[in-house]
Amino acid sequence: MDIKLIRMDYRLIHGQVVTKWVKQMMINRIIIVNDELASNDFLAEVYEMAAPAGIKVDIYGVNEICQKQADGTLGEGNVLLLLKDVGTALELAKLGFPLKEIQIGGLGGKRGGTTILPGISFSKEDVAVLEELKKRELVIYLNVLPSEPTMSLEKALEKFYS
Repeated sequence: MDIKLIRMDYRLIHGQVVTKWVKQMMINRIIIVNDELASNDFLAEVYEMAAPAGIKVDIYGVNEICQKQADGTLGEGNVLLLLKDVGTALELAKLGFPLKEIQIGGLGGKRGGTTILPGISFSKEDVAVLEELKKRELVIYLNVLPSEPTMSLEKALEKFYS
């Protein structure tokens, strides 16, 4: 298995992911890591149907994907790993899942959050988790669409604190 992109986006599978990132990264498999979806067959099926033809979708809870990674049973493919929130990334990191680089593509709609880019806003809680992830030496950057420039986490935090 080759994880081409780890993307944090509260919308998970949606138009931008399907039409832009899947093509850009030559993805043939999407893995969603979300405990709620992993335990809800109906919602999981909705997300599976949202993927384009030919793209395999798997949905795992945090513990399940870490176990499969440890066992070497995650399978094959060019993978887009989707996370809904910063908390999931931190859980994965704490459990030893190999995270090196995370793209933030959509964290929005938070009451009291600070807009960093259109579609991306940080709450104080988000920033605390992102700071913890940063201490773990992960490369974290913001990028909504492949055609747009990226923003480093450091630059985003400057904007949050200003």
